[in-house]
Amino acid sequence: MSRRVKLVGSLGRYPSIKRQSGCNWCRYGTRPDDKGICEECVYTLRKNFQSVEWSRLRQSLLSAHPYCTLCQQQGILHLADEIDHINEWRYYPDLFWVLENLRPLNHVCHSTLTMVQRNIMK
Repeated sequence: MSRRVKLVGSLGRYPSIKRQSGCNWCRYGTRPDDKGICEECVYTLRKNFQSVEWSRLRQSLLSAHPYCTLCQQQGILHLADEIDHINEWRYYPDLFWVLENLRPLNHVCHSTLTMVQRNIMK
């Protein structure tokens, strides 16, 4: 007769089950709300925006794709001056450096889109 062992504080044999609490990135820190990542990880990821690597990536994307993608979809050509994370880096930190997750936008489109996304995520 086999005995079942109750695993406490572990995901045991079901690693695909996500923990209900904790940071979406480090899995250890406590989140300030029900979404996103802990403050320590936010601080770490924000430092990426000041890095040389981000500056180079940003410039290369803006030179390769100089126009705002949202404006282009409407048939308008406005120069892009910012890079947007399609899936917000706060909620998908693993996609921070993924090129397919980045798109050039102008300041107005980026600000508007960010406000809309943040209101939806609440």
